[in-house]
Amino acid sequence: MRNRGRFGWPPVAYVVLVFVLLTPIWGPEFHPTLDGPAHLHVAEAWLDLGSGGFGARAAYYERLEGIHANYLIYPILWGLLQIADPSVSEKILLTFYVFSFASAAYYFSSSLRVGGGTFAFLFLPLIFTAVFALGFFNHAFGMAVFLAFLGFWWRRRGRASVSTIIGYLALGCLAYLTHLIALVMIGFAIATLTIPWMVKVLWSSRRRSLKPVLMGLVSRALVPALVTLPRLVIGLRVTGQEDAFRAGAGGIALEWPTLEKVMVLLGGWSITGHDQREAAVAAGFVGLLLILAVALIRGDSRRARRSPFLILAGATTALYLVLPNEFLIDWVSLRMAPYVYLTWAAWLIHAMPAKASPLVGRSWPLRPMLIGSVIAVVVVSGTAFRTLKAVEIDGFIGEYVSVGDHMAPGSSMLALRLDYPEAEALSRADLFLQMVGYVAVETGGIDLKNWQIHTGMFPVRYRDGMDPYHVLASDAQFIAYPETIRPTDYHAATGHTVDYVLLWGEAGSLPRDSVLAADLAAHYELIHVSEPRGAMRLFRLTD
Repeated sequence: MRNRGRFGWPPVAYVVLVFVLLTPIWGPEFHPTLDGPAHLHVAEAWLDLGSGGFGARAAYYERLEGIHANYLIYPILWGLLQIADPSVSEKILLTFYVFSFASAAYYFSSSLRVGGGTFAFLFLPLIFTAVFALGFFNHAFGMAVFLAFLGFWWRRRGRASVSTIIGYLALGCLAYLTHLIALVMIGFAIATLTIPWMVKVLWSSRRRSLKPVLMGLVSRALVPALVTLPRLVIGLRVTGQEDAFRAGAGGIALEWPTLEKVMVLLGGWSITGHDQREAAVAAGFVGLLLILAVALIRGDSRRARRSPFLILAGATTALYLVLPNEFLIDWVSLRMAPYVYLTWAAWLIHAMPAKASPLVGRSWPLRPMLIGSVIAVVVVSGTAFRTLKAVEIDGFIGEYVSVGDHMAPGSSMLALRLDYPEAEALSRADLFLQMVGYVAVETGGIDLKNWQIHTGMFPVRYRDGMDPYHVLASDAQFIAYPETIRPTDYHAATGHTVDYVLLWGEAGSLPRDSVLAADLAAHYELIHVSEPRGAMRLFRLTD
């Protein structure tokens, strides 16, 4: 109860809220994300190919040897799939993410100040973001590693001991295995936090020896850089982005900050999932951060104004505003926005006055009990909306996945998403674009439209000459023009058939005079229509 007497909220309240956040994961049968089914299928196929498994898969897929960036979730899923069902394995993975993020947030907050762990409440609304709803799980884990790395660095920034270097190596390896953005932001944060210290020391040492400056730079910046920068270069090379980086680094088309980006940031859209009602909750959280920031600045708090985390928060915001949305990877703005909130929350925690400070008495927004209460309302209400939406979407996913009961094990399948306004209205994400991953896992089949397998940046890839994105259709066709695809072209190009075609969409959404309709009529038969909506139609190859 020591922390409660000083800051107003006991750690047990933090733990309770963390468990509340698990409700949308364990409530419905499936947790809705865009890429989640594809990730699960990649992990299951990786395990299957390593153990022999279905012989048919070996004709289409091959394992990518080595350990590279974007790999963290796959060893975890590999282990879970050996002891649990696929759907349960995914839930355990997401639960592990929630616990990892919450633990890293508490550790980081405790690193900033004595008893600061109680202010880790400020990070809880950032666990479920729009990027998480898209199923970018490695990126989500990267945010947790970012907090853990910065917390460790802040505690040991003046040391270069063996244990410190080992800690940097371990956390650097974890960051590398999550996402390159995590590595970039760790290096960016350390550099930004080191500059104010360096200026201060240089100014105070201008007439004395520069040795303290050099020694400090070694322990604060050089040692962490030796850990992160090589992994960043390796990650660019392994993912095939090194040439793109060289081409773009000389002339990155930085953007002028746009009103749209500012409004997206203020509205909290990057921390909003599937339910539009979450937007109001996210906007309320952003409003709380703004109120706290104004209260600190107006409170004439020297700690707030001189905190290096204020510089970090401002620099991260500027980086978000000027970086183009497409550079090396897609969704750059959406991936960067949560880091803006993370750094502003870090500044608030570092600069927040203690309970005994006169500033707390003069400024009511800075009362810790009030802050914790507002965050609790934000977390509980956001979780309620998220759970209700997950349950609603679960009925559609269940109908989609039920088609697996009518398919032969080890078959190849091509799932195409047609127009379906009712399902499209469920989420901002194109949820059913890769939902067939669950069916492929259930049947031990081959997914001929798995984007992750196509990229060659994950543990499983298509064999040479077998990639449907090269021999059957382009990415644009799969997403926007599925009616122009002829499934039998895959057999003509590879010698392997598309055993099943799955059409997800409302009745009449496939034009009768389309290329796809003609190919299905000539070479496939309709064997199943899902219930109760009739949204999934399953066609089986006849010749």
